[in-house]
Amino acid sequence: MAFSLRHLIALIILSLELFASAGAAAPVPETAPIEFTVFARHRQRSLQFFPDNQSPPQKLEFFGNTRSPIYTFKGGRRIPIYATLDLNAYFKALAAAPADNPPPKPVPVAVADIPEAITRALLLFIPVPNPSPDGPAMRIYVVDDSPRTLPAGYAAVINASGREYKAKLGEELLDVPHGIGGKVPVKGTVELRLAARDGDGWVVGGRHTFKLGDTDRVSLVFFPPTSPTGIAPIIRTLIEDVAPAGSSGSSARVATADR
Repeated sequence: MAFSLRHLIALIILSLELFASAGAAAPVPETAPIEFTVFARHRQRSLQFFPDNQSPPQKLEFFGNTRSPIYTFKGGRRIPIYATLDLNAYFKALAAAPADNPPPKPVPVAVADIPEAITRALLLFIPVPNPSPDGPAMRIYVVDDSPRTLPAGYAAVINASGREYKAKLGEELLDVPHGIGGKVPVKGTVELRLAARDGDGWVVGGRHTFKLGDTDRVSLVFFPPTSPTGIAPIIRTLIEDVAPAGSSGSSARVATADR
């Protein structure tokens, strides 16, 4: 999309205003950026964010089975996410509007609030069922994703399925409530078995396998079952090689398919 001088000036003003409305008006030191990756069950092809209060919007790239590239945000602890169509529509309306009557600023489709302790986050995008016209279309799970929090040789479970499970993950038995769980030591080929409550008893809730290298870590993301009455969650296995920079090894691999 080509930008006229007026578009560029408006872009700078808009980014400043959006940062201010998001609670990030104060300057942020260059030494305090937030790094983050994104993931969703279905690829999102038209979402953007403003990396700072002087840059144009940057498109977010979603992959099917791995974390995205690492993005950097320098604008406080709240990251607003915008639909590309909304931003394009705003600039188109701005070009046609008189200077004293600009169009309304675009509304974020989602906002990620990053806790102070997190310097690298994994943002999981979950659609909101039947969103209100003036409410967010997506909910974002913010996961502390630094290698120090989840090092090599460990798995973390993020349960966004709406159900609770009992699980055997490798040799560990654990409860899997809704939300972000703790880390579990794993290595080699790992099998995950799930059980879910059904009435007064428990039924098999699915089985999943994956394989880790010596310097790999994994985040297991549970999405809702394929039907409202389903039991087994849709599982995405995000494997990442966290070997030190300069050593051999790939940054991410695809695990086995859901079972």
